[in-house]
Amino acid sequence: MAIDFKIGLTIGGVAVVAGYPALSGLTAGQVLRATNGTTVAFGAIQAADLPNTSVTPGDYTNVAITIDAQGRITAAANGNPGITSGTAGYVPFYTGASSIAGDAAFFWDNTNKRLGIGIAAPTTQLHIYSATAGVDLHASTTGGYARLRWASNSRTFGFITEGSTGTSFPGALALYDYTAGAARIHINASGDVGIGTTSQLSTLAVARGSGANGTAVFAGTTYASHFNFSTNEDTYIRGGKPVQTSISTTRQPPVSPTFRRMAARR
Repeated sequence: MAIDFKIGLTIGGVAVVAGYPALSGLTAGQVLRATNGTTVAFGAIQAADLPNTSVTPGDYTNVAITIDAQGRITAAANGNPGITSGTAGYVPFYTGASSIAGDAAFFWDNTNKRLGIGIAAPTTQLHIYSATAGVDLHASTTGGYARLRWASNSRTFGFITEGSTGTSFPGALALYDYTAGAARIHINASGDVGIGTTSQLSTLAVARGSGANGTAVFAGTTYASHFNFSTNEDTYIRGGKPVQTSISTTRQPPVSPTFRRMAARR
């Protein structure tokens, strides 16, 4: 292959024109390049074929680069995210548009995978330490909810509250058994408490459960009072006196004032 300045590119002394001579043995991706001052050949572009720029070869961290219109990197420098020094465990945060700092009150224990807020030695996965420590869970819509759950390998419980247009506990707070799918304790918007029920119509409403000793037991030092005891749902109130098998719900006739005066004279 040669270049004749009169007839152009030739191969074997034959001028190359459209369709002739037929080319073969070429490799995709290769280009025609000068191999020396008098010879050209097909081959891959070599690093020496590219013009140098003013960029110093090397590795750059947080790089700040400049690219020209031809796509070449014409300038490069190590970037600076604003961190001049730091303390192990401190979680970095921005204190300005281009400055980052850390504080012992926001600490990550990477060895034990614990986060401390207000403390640099957290003892649990999330440890909040303050004279007025607290966590706010705030539903952002009237139909939304906020909840906090505790789960073990056998059961999941949690507190949940809903906005005023919620579908399960609107305006209420419930201690919810997620495993059973039931509210165990329910406090409505009026402050009425339901145990085993979410439709309480009194200040305290307790639904009978499956406990063998009835709906409620009030244990004294020696005796205990039972409400809705056994299958007959009897009520026993004991105060150091003989056991009363049941409490009569029949209204007694009123005692007249005359009878009271006669009884007082005796």
